[in-house]
Parts: sequence; structure tokens; C-alpha cells
Amino acid sequence: MPVRVFAGTCVAGLAVASVGTFLPWFSSGGIERDSYQAAALADSLALVNNPLVGLLLRGWVGVPLLSAVCVGLFALGFLRVAALTTLPLAALVGTVSVLTIVQAADAAGQVSVTTTGPATTTTGMTTATLGALGVLVSYWGRRDRRGAETGRAGV
Repeated sequence: MPVRVFAGTCVAGLAVASVGTFLPWFSSGGIERDSYQAAALADSLALVNNPLVGLLLRGWVGVPLLSAVCVGLFALGFLRVAALTTLPLAALVGTVSVLTIVQAADAAGQVSVTTTGPATTTTGMTTATLGALGVLVSYWGRRDRRGAETGRAGV
């Protein structure tokens, strides 16, 4: 497949994941909260004592910005840089959304997990990961073919 197809797949996945972060993640009574409202609430109420998790909660608002940076890098033609930037973002955001879905099974109490947002985010980040890996593998294959055509091994 052409590298542009993989890049487009990655961009589509980033867009879907960004939309998923704005969909409902939690509900309490009749109120549904997206991931940003939930992260801000957890941070302001100091529900987590781990400083690393606190940093993640405060930095969660940067997810759409980082996704937009990755999309911009793809648009400017920096495909490998964009793919390498997408992978850690997808790993982090995808892990948070999967853990949220897993917690939905243990819903006991007043706050429950709404799986619409986390499932959409997980799907988007999985798609973005596959697209980014496709971009990197496509370039890896190009490098090998170019060396074979010129008769120079490894140069």
C-alpha cells in the first residue's frame, strides 16, 4: 500500500480519538461528563495521591493539541516524524481509555462509566497506531529496495 494511505489512516484515527475525548465518559445521576470534565474534577478534588497521575490529569487537555500537531506534521509531509510522534500519544491515550472501559465492569456507586467516549477513543487510537506503524514499515521497505536497485548494500 502507498505510504499516503497509511498516513491518511493515522490522521483519521487521530480525528476519531479526539472526538471520542469529547463524548461522555462518566455519568452521575442525570449528568454526563466528558474526559476533560472528569479529569478536571478528579484533579480539583485531589482524588489521586500519585503525582504522576496528577500530572497526567492536568496534561489531559493537551490531547487534541498533540493530535493536531501530528496531523499537521502529516500535512506538511514529515510522515516519519508524525508517525513517531503519534505512537507514544496513541499508547498513552489508548491505555487510559482501555482502563476506563475495564473499570466500567466494576460500576458500583453513584458514578458510572459511559463507554461511548472511551470506546471511540480506543478505536481511534488503535487505528492511528496501525496507520503510524504502516507509515514506518513503508519507509523501511523503501530503503531496502533503493539499496537493491543501486547495487549498494546498506548505503
